[in-house]
Amino acid sequence: MGNSTGNLWGQWQAIYKYPNLQGGYIWDWVDQGLLQKDENGKEYWAYGGDFGVDAPSDGNFLCNGLVNPDRGPHPAMAEVKYVHQNVGFEAVDAAAGIFKITNRFYFTNLKKYQIHYNVLANGKTIKGGKVSLDIAPQASKKFTIPVNGLKAQPGVEYFVNFSVTTTEPEPLIPTGYEIAYDQFQLPIQAEKAIYKANGPALKTTTQGDELIVSSSKVNFVFNKNSGLVTSYKVDGTEYFKDGFGIQPNFWRAPNDNDYGNGAPKRLQVWKQSSKNFHVTDATMTTENKVVSLNVTYLLAAGNLYVVTYKIYPNGVVNVNAKFTSTDMQATETEVSEATRMATFTPGSDAARKAASKLEVPRIGVRFRLPAQMNNVQYFGRGPEENYIDRNHGTLVGVYKTTADKMYFNYVRPQETGITPIPVGSLYLPPKETAWFGSRQYDRFQCLAQLYRRF
Repeated sequence: MGNSTGNLWGQWQAIYKYPNLQGGYIWDWVDQGLLQKDENGKEYWAYGGDFGVDAPSDGNFLCNGLVNPDRGPHPAMAEVKYVHQNVGFEAVDAAAGIFKITNRFYFTNLKKYQIHYNVLANGKTIKGGKVSLDIAPQASKKFTIPVNGLKAQPGVEYFVNFSVTTTEPEPLIPTGYEIAYDQFQLPIQAEKAIYKANGPALKTTTQGDELIVSSSKVNFVFNKNSGLVTSYKVDGTEYFKDGFGIQPNFWRAPNDNDYGNGAPKRLQVWKQSSKNFHVTDATMTTENKVVSLNVTYLLAAGNLYVVTYKIYPNGVVNVNAKFTSTDMQATETEVSEATRMATFTPGSDAARKAASKLEVPRIGVRFRLPAQMNNVQYFGRGPEENYIDRNHGTLVGVYKTTADKMYFNYVRPQETGITPIPVGSLYLPPKETAWFGSRQYDRFQCLAQLYRRF
């Protein structure tokens, strides 16, 4: 249904491991929508419910394919291709460059295809090659690629990319077509470098509800009453649209399967927690020319969200968010007296107990950038949208796109466009580009960083 196909690789790992298993089938190939025009002549895909009030239907239930009605592929198609590909790769000793290649074909020798490999540093190819391997159907063979001489450097991550292509035309497939691919990160990492930044000295002031960090270069404003960062300026350029700056967020647009299990109604407390939050504590401290703004939010769900902003003299802002458990106890929670009084009031335990039984749709922050900042460049998985349970078909690399192209027009509007960047950075170079970088691609970290790069 719509934005789905999560956990498909998990199912197929079991199928590959146990020959007696079968499954992981795709329910429908195509979204069965019908092309219609609205009263303004704009085309759209119609489904059940769009053809009169006395026409019982199952809504958009038949729009559950891997491609749109016009056969344009969904982003999940990349995951399906990866899961169903007939060549498998496995790291035996990645540090030594030793990998195992498995021929999943039942009747075709793998020597019919060309295997390409590339070693990349932060998305840039530094060495590569190609080979033809004689691997019988359902057999495997170890293969070594040259990874010696790679030096650990702060901020540099190394990957090996594999690609298998055709060497001659096949039915429906031209020469040079990629039939399989994979990627592995090499265990070559340097100690994390301590970030240092220079610039005019920062000063802190309080004006009513506003906590202000400023210099001749930077102006950062947090409003204690609204709980929002209402302004972020560097060299006179404002980066938050209409004062809609960084704020807690625990909600996302529901997808078809969310509606199917009643999540939008059941999880309402987290939508309210994204709007109805209360600042119980906000303080500023300065250390080594860096200002730390520490904010504690009391959420509608009854638990706390603790956010620390580190503002550097050159305009860089690091945002670290901590989501506390709804099962927290007063005696075990280290908070200020004001926060303790606001959080552990009579009756609040019931709200936390009710929320503790609910999954959280999303944990993070949100903000609005000016519309002209439409260009996006990021270091992470892509180019298709991907999620924690649907990202094996998307490779880590440097991608360039625009904000509007990151939106996928599902037949029924829903959650779309996500490229998880759990730990990393958002760069805002002059006025028109958002630049994302990421690390820890496969595990969740409630941490984000906001940067401006010069």
